[in-house]
Amino acid sequence: MRIRPLLGWESSDPTYLQYVKIIQEVLEAFVPAFFEEENIKERLKKDIPFLLVREKRGCENNISFLLISKSRPDAFMYYFEMLYRWLIPGELLDVVMTHAVDFDLPGVDTSIYTLSEIVVRLKNQEQHQKILNNLPFLEQEIKRGIVSRREAAKILEAKGYKQDKKTAVLQERLDKRIDRFPSLYGPDLLREMQHTLLLAPEGFKKLRAVDHLLRLILCQYRFRKDLLKHIESTPYKRRVFLKLIRFPFHGKDRVGICVGMNFLEDKELFEEKQLIKALNHHFPFIRPSEGASIYIRRGKELLTTVYTEIEHINGRRFSEMELLELEKELPQDLLSHVEYIMHPVFMPRNEEEVMRNMLTLSKEINSIEDLPQGFISFDRQTRTDIFFTVILVRVKTAHSKDVESLFINHLGAFQYLPDRSKLMGQLTDSHDKEASVFRLKLSKEHFLRLDQSIDLYRARQFLVNEITEVIGEFRDFNGGMIAKKEELLGQVRHRLKEKKVKYNQVWLENFFYSLNPVVMQTLLDPDTFVQAFLKLSKELKTGLPLEEAYQFASHLENEYAIVIFMAHERHCIEDFEEALKPYRSHQKELILGELPWGDVIASVAIYRSKESRKQKQFIDEMSLFFSSMKQLPVSHH
Repeated sequence: MRIRPLLGWESSDPTYLQYVKIIQEVLEAFVPAFFEEENIKERLKKDIPFLLVREKRGCENNISFLLISKSRPDAFMYYFEMLYRWLIPGELLDVVMTHAVDFDLPGVDTSIYTLSEIVVRLKNQEQHQKILNNLPFLEQEIKRGIVSRREAAKILEAKGYKQDKKTAVLQERLDKRIDRFPSLYGPDLLREMQHTLLLAPEGFKKLRAVDHLLRLILCQYRFRKDLLKHIESTPYKRRVFLKLIRFPFHGKDRVGICVGMNFLEDKELFEEKQLIKALNHHFPFIRPSEGASIYIRRGKELLTTVYTEIEHINGRRFSEMELLELEKELPQDLLSHVEYIMHPVFMPRNEEEVMRNMLTLSKEINSIEDLPQGFISFDRQTRTDIFFTVILVRVKTAHSKDVESLFINHLGAFQYLPDRSKLMGQLTDSHDKEASVFRLKLSKEHFLRLDQSIDLYRARQFLVNEITEVIGEFRDFNGGMIAKKEELLGQVRHRLKEKKVKYNQVWLENFFYSLNPVVMQTLLDPDTFVQAFLKLSKELKTGLPLEEAYQFASHLENEYAIVIFMAHERHCIEDFEEALKPYRSHQKELILGELPWGDVIASVAIYRSKESRKQKQFIDEMSLFFSSMKQLPVSHH
């Protein structure tokens, strides 16, 4: 394989040989053993364009930017414009040398490549540091635009290169902000403009006034700047920023909603979809506007800004009361709509356990009058679906329809996936015991909670109802405890409805299923739980300031005492649980529950006693514990 510059000169010409040497150096920087690479054709196709940045030999103040790309008309002009104007936004660099040459690689492929070099002279070390900070992002833009003329035009337009009046005015006003308030805004404000205009839906800029675009860009910039400071100081705490931008749009009253949020883990997700779901949950009077959402998350940064616009469902103006309610309630709702990207679990089914359950169910059928026995267990999930394994043992006669035909002929919101059927014995000469194993596939969509976790209880209950429709009444062998839990939770919801209380559904379910001992999820008096939940909700809505490590609240009722302990740190909750140990020996007297929410963990202790003396003693001891905690220095883990 050889390098052939397309200069039209003799291969012995010194300039020709110099270009061969430069191209070879860049290619070997791209792939150290470039000329020994076996799959170089695939490597070039995958990784070109390639940018190499290095100090110019013999001159430490000069930096050379070498780019190898597929040949494209006007590509070099785009490359020059990006480095000259945007390597340091707001500064024009001192370019001391430029050149470009086309070349090919005979024996590799028939493509024509371009080597482009731009050498920049630096004035000082500060410029060098700015270049290092800006280059990773700019490099990605250069690569995108160098392969696509359309993408290059879009990037340059967003940067104000194509000086349509609106972009020019917007850039001019942002420049004035930078000059007037240097402590608040830096040259990266222009990059925020570029991000916004690049990621905005087509037509977004054209249909909105400069003032509106300016407010949006400044809002996103401030959110991002404040979130970066917050992450640096307290990365384990979540912050949410919200700004409403009201404006007229083609004769309609429209409200822009700008949200900034940091993530506690890199697997968290919050985009337009989650924002709109949060809006629809508590505010049925709004509808999202089409083509008006912008989501910005840069690389692996643990923060995001999301913007969308809403209108009143009736087309009328929003009242001041509605907007105040939106500002007050939405931040809490946003927290409940952060999604967690989970890897699907792979665990091969335990066939011994399946066989053991088949035998257990078979033993439950001792006469031809006995109900079919069912065992339903969660199997696995994929990106869009969840699967349950069902073991069904029933009495079968010669005239009975087989299980597969019964399910296939049923028009249900699930897919039947057969596995096997097996005779497990005889009751009479004409009545056999038959075991069928199959899976049922359901779409996740119908069983997602507000926080986008899957409600397996509800999915399982849905299948119980569907199976009943297919085969008639049957005994849900492993569903007794689940049914009792759902029954109690249903009673709790009914009590809350009677009280006409507006409550957070995710809080309710998470708190209920955290109750310990677990048996209390079936035995606890619903009124007791309702009182504890309402008091917990009140404390969470009040919140725990970042500067306070923990908070304590107690309540005395007729036959029980409630203590709520909130903290930012898990070790504080563990200390609280340690203080409760003397009461945990009487399981029916002490009930514990927990509700992590954002950067706060709330632990609830319900102490049941008909003696007011014991209730007061319990609260006094917990108050003493809290007083001792306040005297300890606060530590962050």
